[in-house]
Amino acid sequence: MNSAQFNVLAALMRCRFSPLLEAARLHMVYGATQTAAAAQHGVYRTNVVRLVTRIRKVQALVLQDHADGQQSEAPTPQSPENQISP
Repeated sequence: MNSAQFNVLAALMRCRFSPLLEAARLHMVYGATQTAAAAQHGVYRTNVVRLVTRIRKVQALVLQDHADGQQSEAPTPQSPENQISP
């Protein structure tokens, strides 16, 4: 996940800037361990775990909705007998 994607998910979740959000960003965007991210931002690791879990659930819903939208927009082939002749 890149920083822009993280920002979109945080906005969808209505998360405001906080040390906890920045710890989640450090973990999800930059690859720090949850323990190291929590320690760097002075928050509890368990809270980072909970927020990361919520963000991942929202990400999965967004990706699922996007995939469903892609499928419904795809043209469906018609067999020759179902096509209307001019």
